[in-house]
Amino acid sequence: LEGAIALYRKTTEDGTAACLCAALATDTALLSEPSRVALKAANNSTREWFEQVFHDGAADGSITALGDHASRAAATLAQLQGAQLLAKAAGSNEAFDQAVEALKAAITG
Repeated sequence: LEGAIALYRKTTEDGTAACLCAALATDTALLSEPSRVALKAANNSTREWFEQVFHDGAADGSITALGDHASRAAATLAQLQGAQLLAKAAGSNEAFDQAVEALKAAITG
């Protein structure tokens, strides 16, 4: 999980960029239907990966995932993508770091 968080942070560069899924999701009306389908598939795949991470982490005690794993996975994806957009709007990774600290606290208790 920490590796995924680090990857999302790295993608923001110095607060001037966001991952492709977060960037494209800001205005899906501009996307073609195949692009919207691909975006949805990419987000679903990432959400499913987070869900598996929470399942495995809960099983070995490394992550205290609160509530349903599927709901936590969806919230985590939304929070990481949202943190990227905050960092981009601020032009700094400070907003990303603040949002992610809350995420880490919610997951690890």
